[in-house]
Amino acid sequence: MRVRSFFLIAGAACIGLAAIFVGTIFVQVWLSNRSRPLFRTDFPAIKNWDTLRITLDRSLCLGTCPDYTVEISGDGTMRYTGRQFVAVFGRHQSHISHDAVISLFREFETVDFFSTLDGYYAGGTDGPTYAVTISFDGHSKKVRDYRGAAGNMPWGITNLEHAIDAAANTQLWVKGTGDVFAALQAEGWDLHAASNENSEMIEAAEKRGDTKLVNKLTRAETNAAVIDQSQFLTPKAQ
Repeated sequence: MRVRSFFLIAGAACIGLAAIFVGTIFVQVWLSNRSRPLFRTDFPAIKNWDTLRITLDRSLCLGTCPDYTVEISGDGTMRYTGRQFVAVFGRHQSHISHDAVISLFREFETVDFFSTLDGYYAGGTDGPTYAVTISFDGHSKKVRDYRGAAGNMPWGITNLEHAIDAAANTQLWVKGTGDVFAALQAEGWDLHAASNENSEMIEAAEKRGDTKLVNKLTRAETNAAVIDQSQFLTPKAQ
């Protein structure tokens, strides 16, 4: 009887230990593959649109990934900074409608952005890192994406990245899609300056075969040089 009881107790203990072991493995696997925090954070209602800042940062990779940052403010101001492998270099500014700002904000609500992890990472070391940030009314949330779409990152984050690009029309600045020269004129960019940014824009336009932009930028620089040199000419004697 005692022997039987011993085996019953030992068997129960083994089953219990096995259950704990399996449960631990299950929790570890679930935690390593989860796409959301354990506890949900409600998405705050916005009170002051002037405090809104939405930012997308795309970094370099081991190839020619565009390196730039775009920020959209609640008043519709769009600020772009192009660093490497872009069509337009330097800091530039444009404006989008308030309706576009509201629409973009709603995208963050749809994704439940405040209830995402701070970062999503997959294997590899040669890819670019993306970072999406939203802040308003003292609330702030940033999500880093390193090949997150290849892992457990919610698809909504990738959609947000594309939505920010679309709202800011970054294709114009990053790939030169559209009338870059008109956009530069509209923001009051100094097209006549012999700056590194203008030289890099000419070089980038040449590489992608945008001869119209090359001619316009080159002509602007040439005209500026002629104007600068004219001030040193000695007036003719009367």
